[in-house]
Amino acid sequence: SVIVHTRYATLGDPAQAENNHPLIRPGVMLVHNGHIRDHQLATKTYKIKRTAQVDSEVLAFLAAKFTPVEACIAMANLQGTAAVAWLATGDRTGVLHAARITGSPLVVGQTEHGDTIGASTEVLLRKACGMSGIVLDWVHHVQPGTYLRLEHGVIADWHKFEVDFMPTTRPDYTRPSVYGRR
Repeated sequence: SVIVHTRYATLGDPAQAENNHPLIRPGVMLVHNGHIRDHQLATKTYKIKRTAQVDSEVLAFLAAKFTPVEACIAMANLQGTAAVAWLATGDRTGVLHAARITGSPLVVGQTEHGDTIGASTEVLLRKACGMSGIVLDWVHHVQPGTYLRLEHGVIADWHKFEVDFMPTTRPDYTRPSVYGRR
């Protein structure tokens, strides 16, 4: 299993390694597409010892503390946007967790050999696969409130969970990150 993410720095200077993805914390390695607005409140609520400024650190803590479905439910109670993927140290080799919480898109595709690949949009997924010579057998747009557990590239578990908060605005990713304007 591999997780890769190009981070648009909305919070936390990327010059500090602990703010970058994947976030590596005790028990978990996580990537997050989106922005959590109430990360400071969640830090206090869950008594999280922060080592970084990045809002995604709260999600890594939840993924490490709870079962995957419980973590997704806790993530869904935060305000913001999130699609996440993570590896947990206690899992067997080849297990990957992914979820579309709310707002941020998640698209997964699978090859005829059973390898599953994800991206934030179908255009990016197909472009990356095309550049790599990978042929997709099918593509699926994951809906908000969906958790997937993959084992060796195959979707082994699929859960829906309630999403109460639906964001009405998203960061403007067409503008350079404030950290890129130095």
